[in-house]
Amino acid sequence: MLNMYDYLIEQIDSIVTCYSDEYSQDKESAENGAKVYPYCTITMYSAIPNNEYSNNNLCYIDVWSNQHGIAEVETLTDAIYKKLNKLTIDKDDMFIQITRYNPCRLNINDPDINLKRRQLRFLVKTYEKNQ
Repeated sequence: MLNMYDYLIEQIDSIVTCYSDEYSQDKESAENGAKVYPYCTITMYSAIPNNEYSNNNLCYIDVWSNQHGIAEVETLTDAIYKKLNKLTIDKDDMFIQITRYNPCRLNINDPDINLKRRQLRFLVKTYEKNQ
């Protein structure tokens, strides 16, 4: 499972800084402890056995921005969606297929009114390779 996070982050990091599960505390600015925006987090839910060869995972990708207006967060969300939807990743230890999961794109209200947040949902099907 950890490798799967690494493979997904590898795809997204070229678009926006990405973390698994939550914003990493050691990445915070040393001068005032503020988070550096924009960024996104990847969270995986419920590895559901699909058959004896594969598992289905729900992947939630949350994108945050502190820019006024929605242009930045929407641009990042579009770029991530275009990069991941219908993507296949073939690595030495696993084969991964990623497709959208409905509802795919959600507007999430953040408690901080200065932050814009979008969530993308994908179905990630993994096939473990025998070593």
